[in-house]
Amino acid sequence: MEVLKTRDTTFAYRAPNVFAEYFSFGYQNIVFRQEADATWRYLRKLCTTSLFTPSSLKTSANFRQEELYALISTIRSAAIKGGSTFVLKARPMLYETNMNVTSRMLFGKKYFGEGHSYGPEAAEFRIILEQMAEESAKTHIGDFFPLLRGLDLQGTEKNLREKVRPGMEKFFAARISEHKLQHQLDDGIIEHKDFLDFLLSLNAEDSLSDICMMGLLSDLMAGGSDTGTIAVEWALSELIAHPHQFLKVREEIDSVVGQNRLVQESDLPYLSYLNAIIKETMRLHPPFPLLLPHYTPVESHLGGYKVPAGSNIIVNAWAIGRDPHLWSNPEEFNPDRFLGTDMQFVGGKQFQLLAFSAGRRQCPGYPLAAIQVAHTLASLIQAFDWGPPVGQKPEDINMDEDMGLVCYRTVPLEAAVSCRLELVL
Repeated sequence: MEVLKTRDTTFAYRAPNVFAEYFSFGYQNIVFRQEADATWRYLRKLCTTSLFTPSSLKTSANFRQEELYALISTIRSAAIKGGSTFVLKARPMLYETNMNVTSRMLFGKKYFGEGHSYGPEAAEFRIILEQMAEESAKTHIGDFFPLLRGLDLQGTEKNLREKVRPGMEKFFAARISEHKLQHQLDDGIIEHKDFLDFLLSLNAEDSLSDICMMGLLSDLMAGGSDTGTIAVEWALSELIAHPHQFLKVREEIDSVVGQNRLVQESDLPYLSYLNAIIKETMRLHPPFPLLLPHYTPVESHLGGYKVPAGSNIIVNAWAIGRDPHLWSNPEEFNPDRFLGTDMQFVGGKQFQLLAFSAGRRQCPGYPLAAIQVAHTLASLIQAFDWGPPVGQKPEDINMDEDMGLVCYRTVPLEAAVSCRLELVL
């Protein structure tokens, strides 16, 4: 609590590191900007006011629903074609859906999936994002021994400098050029159709350089795709492994929504057990298990100990979620523990759930992520029957975790899926 609340100002810095420098286009973003300074506050304000306010989320609800319906339609077609032996690989479809929601929010277009223009370019960008995730999980020697950074003993910096960063810059530069050209064709009249339109409409005093826009866009693209994919895949895994909880949440959805229509975002506040399942999933499998390291540029104190200047401070959200002093039977998947409580992901007093961090460095996209995860999970539970592949039992579901900057399943989820509701989308 000291790091995230009482001494938040002291520890709200980020340490310089090789990966962050290239991912953020020279620390030109929110996540890795080294100091929570006036520029950082301004970038955060731009995102919050344009994307994550209740009115902004209401405006973007239609295309989120369209992408979710597209996901359901794709799964349904595959399940019908595959018959009784059909096994769904969930992660690629979830990832693509989240990427399309994010790209429509940022650029006004979807770039992922078959039948869409910019397919090869977007596929290349997706590979680059995956490379970035891989690099983020590595320990870079140069971060701990700065004198060795120039030697690039692991070849990491060369890969980031020559392949990953140029690929990201190419993709973002193309989007920025498209928008600028459209604004010229519209005689300089900018209609705020997406976030990039909003950024380009800022007056001269408040405008951002192209590089700064790229840093901000890299934040939003990575955060918008990973968090939702990880959370829904883990939640489905836990529910398949625990059929009783699956049936319980299915009954709740049927009682609130019925079976004549699909769940809507407006239904989510009334699905208390669904929300408990998401909290329990995030407790056991936080998307960022160690959050992102905090840093202090000056000597300080923490928990009665002296913290030297230049120290990284790690908050282990994964360990907090499994601490027996905080949770009864912490290794057990038990959503009921959250029923009748007011424990929240953010803004609460307990600091026991830290999936989205807290304090100054709290994830600004939490309002969108909470809606997206809940709506996707509820819709998949309502529309389909889920179980382990033929020949496996629920207790056979592999729950190994692939620990890195983010926490995916080591083995991507494969599940037997069959259609339940025959609704016209």
